[in-house]
Amino acid sequence: MEFKLLFSTEEIKKYSNLPLDEWHKIRHKIVETPPYNLANRLKALKESYSVLTSCSAKFWLTGGSLLGAVRDNDFIPWDDDIDIDMMEEDFVPLMYKIKDRLIADGFIVRLTDTKQFPKMTFFKYGQKVALGALRNEGKLMTRPNLVYPAKCFNTNRTIIFKGLEFLIPSPPEIYLEHCYKDWKTPTKSEVDTDWESDARYRKKTIIYRALNYLERKIG
Repeated sequence: MEFKLLFSTEEIKKYSNLPLDEWHKIRHKIVETPPYNLANRLKALKESYSVLTSCSAKFWLTGGSLLGAVRDNDFIPWDDDIDIDMMEEDFVPLMYKIKDRLIADGFIVRLTDTKQFPKMTFFKYGQKVALGALRNEGKLMTRPNLVYPAKCFNTNRTIIFKGLEFLIPSPPEIYLEHCYKDWKTPTKSEVDTDWESDARYRKKTIIYRALNYLERKIG
């Protein structure tokens, strides 16, 4: 199968429901490699936004997508996906509805519906959209290997990005400093694990969760 941007209804349903090992064998045929087509990324963003809002989903622009929006008012050319988060308690009741709507709109959808950190990734025009479910752990919002200050998600602050209004962690400067440290300085990498944020997250997650647990136990 050669790489292509759009798929038939039958292909979309098939690829959305492949066992994980089979999915890994064909994924590279569905997601483009660098340099990324940012015009197609914009189409994927707008269509994702439309589907999520049609499902009455409450979602935040996060990660590298928020970094690009705040720092550059644009996508980061070497970022490999669009980052969106929902609260776990909001995501779980809607996840099958969102999946069905996305598939009907031409997206290939990979849903992880386990109780241990559910999530969804979906694909169209060669672009990947990552939709994470954040778990509230007191002062923390967490995902596997990722941890954010919960206070950043306690407001309804928004940003206009690419003509769309998104909820964002607030203040965004605090969130971005937490994620990327020197977030104002671009760090070009096309490999996620090369990003400083990933290393910092992995180290911080154990420490933050331990401190959070002790604080709750002590009182």
